[in-house]
Amino acid sequence: ETPKSFQQRCFRTRGFFGSNHSERVGHYSSSQVSKAIHLVRNPFNNVVSRFHLDHAQRLNNTMYQNRFPNNAKGFQQWCKDVDIIFG
Repeated sequence: ETPKSFQQRCFRTRGFFGSNHSERVGHYSSSQVSKAIHLVRNPFNNVVSRFHLDHAQRLNNTMYQNRFPNNAKGFQQWCKDVDIIFG
């Protein structure tokens, strides 16, 4: 990756708006940014957060809720499926 492509990706924004949650992509001007914070999280916390987000986005999907209940067994099954997908 080049310094320029890195900078372009750093200034990229993405948000979801409206009742249909349409995605909007934009960019900050480098003149608007004076500082940056890099957060480092425990990778396991990230995996659990992804499970919770995936679960919340599919609350009305009965098949999904039955396959991946919001508990330890559902999380373990979700991890197995993710391993198969991204293996």
